[in-house]
Amino acid sequence: GLSIPIQGLAVGSGALVATPFKLLTVVLVILAGMEFGMRSGGRPTDRKTIWVLAFAMSFAVASAMSAVGGVPWRVILGPGSTMAALTAYYYLLSYAARTRTHLIAILWGVVLGGAVTLAPGVRLVGSGLAGANEGRFQGLAGQSNVLGADMNVCFAIAVCMFFTVRSNFLRMLAVVSGTIALAGVAISLSRAAFLGLGSMGIYWLVRSGRKDTIKFVVPAIFLAMIAVVAAPQAVVERAGTIFDAKEREADSSIQARYDVYVIGVKAFASNPLLGVGAERFRPWARSQGLPHTHTIHNGYLYIAAEQGILGLAPFMALLILTWRDYTRTWRMARANRMLRDPPLHEIGQIALYLQLALLSLAIGAAFHQTHKSKALWTVMAISPLVIGLARQRVAELRSGRPEAGTEPEDTLFPAFDEDAFGRQPLQR
Repeated sequence: GLSIPIQGLAVGSGALVATPFKLLTVVLVILAGMEFGMRSGGRPTDRKTIWVLAFAMSFAVASAMSAVGGVPWRVILGPGSTMAALTAYYYLLSYAARTRTHLIAILWGVVLGGAVTLAPGVRLVGSGLAGANEGRFQGLAGQSNVLGADMNVCFAIAVCMFFTVRSNFLRMLAVVSGTIALAGVAISLSRAAFLGLGSMGIYWLVRSGRKDTIKFVVPAIFLAMIAVVAAPQAVVERAGTIFDAKEREADSSIQARYDVYVIGVKAFASNPLLGVGAERFRPWARSQGLPHTHTIHNGYLYIAAEQGILGLAPFMALLILTWRDYTRTWRMARANRMLRDPPLHEIGQIALYLQLALLSLAIGAAFHQTHKSKALWTVMAISPLVIGLARQRVAELRSGRPEAGTEPEDTLFPAFDEDAFGRQPLQR
């Protein structure tokens, strides 16, 4: 979890570049393999695993096409190793993460990793964005848009922790982490992150129709207004290009992206089923005599152009099924709220805020290549765990045996005689 937002650090050279995420994934896969050899246990059923495999296979086909088309292997191996790590990581979480403790550890890891990612920003305090890359900050994320997208995820999870933990220290840690994440969104100057954050806020207002959360709506709106007024001029000007048509017309970056979008559509139309090949968009455009200066800043179009329908269909299936998992979990918790069960309420809250993170990432995919985001793959990978925990909890409550069904080391939630949630045990 800690390594997920840290994408700008790497060791190696040439085609093979090992980030902390890749290195830890290799270690954890080895450990999981050793454990699997000694013991195998039941896990939540994940209907998305076949789609993950399909997406990975489509990338393998696209890579083979690129190799045949003359793209050097060193160019293909970089994103290829990333996709292999993401796929292995997804299956690793499906195997290893089985309990509430695992879930909470992953979420806290992502939040704290986000704070570490922004650590280089300390030197910018008091100097605005002076010294940042082209006036935009990227921290250890490696790229400003990636930083903004990941900070939205960290912010959503930090708010989730605030609403679910009972320890005052952990609540304060959630507040500090959430504030840091918001600052990261601002100094990234990512328009996609601004839109994602606004969409998260609107969706939260729609979903938070409960008395125990509606009291936070007015303070949230008040703080948002203060943030808008106090925002640095660079942030205001950057956000202005979203809503001002004249500003968009004057922004060469936006216009260049529009031009590349047209070329991307032509690349997809040239081979709708398979695309032009992984990392082959630019060579293909040059071979067609088409001018371009950017890669495709649209994850959906990027996949369509390079992997065709064979890659776009499973990617969209992953997003849709993940969204439905979180929706079902939230509705399950709402439907059983009369049971007044703290663990079930907690799972419902976790599902809501992870769905907010997914919403932001899905919106961000329209402006950059979110399909390579480790945060997105994390949100997709833990949705079966979240809905599995909710289903088992409901089954335990309705059977009248909330502590039954698992061995102590695999208990999804502590028994009611353990005051692990900072409340009195539920009385029946």
